[in-house]
Amino acid sequence: MEGGNLINRIVIGKAGRDSGKYFLIIGVIDDEYVLICNGRNRSIDKPKKKKIKHLNFTNIYTKDIEPYTNAKIDAFIKSVDIDKEVWLPYVKARCYRNARCCCWSIT
Repeated sequence: MEGGNLINRIVIGKAGRDSGKYFLIIGVIDDEYVLICNGRNRSIDKPKKKKIKHLNFTNIYTKDIEPYTNAKIDAFIKSVDIDKEVWLPYVKARCYRNARCCCWSIT
């Protein structure tokens, strides 16, 4: 995968204590590692360095939440995780089928 395609993508951890948790990729280190955060345990001040092979990739991308804040990232990840519409000043996300599909949109 190219680095440009990874940033702002929602991923799910598949190894270690992060297994099953949602994260946002905020940086690419090289072909093997990315920086992830979720706005709660892993803040943007201390993102986690994670191997790409230890992540499951979704088709969910974020737009319009830059500059990143922990609150914006946390709100978006919660909206993906709980499969419901979220209305906030900076994020409106909705899936029209289910939480695992690729039709999430930001307006």
